[in-house]
Amino acid sequence: MPVSDTALVVIAVAVTLQTLIIAVALVAGLRAWRQATSDVRDWQVSLERRFDAVSSRIDEVVVDARLAARSVENLATRADGLMQDAATAAHTVKTAVTAPKALLLSGAASAARWLLGRRRSPFIQHNAHPGASGADIF
Repeated sequence: MPVSDTALVVIAVAVTLQTLIIAVALVAGLRAWRQATSDVRDWQVSLERRFDAVSSRIDEVVVDARLAARSVENLATRADGLMQDAATAAHTVKTAVTAPKALLLSGAASAARWLLGRRRSPFIQHNAHPGASGADIF
């Protein structure tokens, strides 16, 4: 076999090997691509499940927070009512305590005015004991 024939055989074998390597690389690349897309789909499904779980948990927390807010509102309303009742009771007690005090003070003032007015009245001076001056009344 001449050298040129040997060179052609070597070239043919090299081209065949190159074609086989490219075909194997193409098949391996396609399998890797399919595996990667399958893994991405699985990851996406897993991520969606986790997202749904987190979303439902957030919904539960929001419902709990709303219930807690309503409870706080109810407690605040009740506390406001109790404060109003306490203020009303305090006002009633104040009125019950200060009204008699005011009446007592006004009665004492009236009595003092009456006594002072009686001391200066001419009736007492006319009825004074004989020989007593107006200064000896007390």
